Amino acid sequence: MIHENKNHLLDLYFNEAKTGEKEEIIHHISSCKECRDYVKTLKKIDTALHKWNDEKPAADVLDRMMNIISESSSRPIPEESKISILHIIEIPLAVLSLICGLYLLNLKIAESPLWKLLTHFWPAQSLGSFGVTIIAFFLIGSFITLSIAPVLILYYKTMVVKEKLIYQGGPHVQH
Repeated sequence: MIHENKNHLLDLYFNEAKTGEKEEIIHHISSCKECRDYVKTLKKIDTALHKWNDEKPAADVLDRMMNIISESSSRPIPEESKISILHIIEIPLAVLSLICGLYLLNLKIAESPLWKLLTHFWPAQSLGSFGVTIIAFFLIGSFITLSIAPVLILYYKTMVVKEKLIYQGGPHVQH
């Protein structure tokens, strides 16, 4: 039980163990090398910490920190964008255009000679032309997403670098 919970050893070291537990822990330490080593390590750490001298910060640390804070807070805070009626209308229009696009793609697939060949196979028969249209839509979307992801990652990294330069007041950045 003592191996599972080293808190008993800490209790003993800092004289917080109850009398009955204290004797049991001391008995265990006398027969267990791992726990003895643990207590020795505690003593070494405690001795090293007590030898550590307190350091006082430089006299102008507070002034320097306050200057940094005032410089960083003097930047203008970007205004939050307000919700307009256009934002509310854009979502249904996007959904409607997506549905129309899927419908037109479905018509093209159903009329194509390739579809007539595919109808001889059971997966195409079970999915129907609309099922094949949805699968084609998701495959095309996946390829577009995968091809645009590196561009977005590079754009994000560029924006992070610009933000750091602006925040640090780099020499080549115009405010």
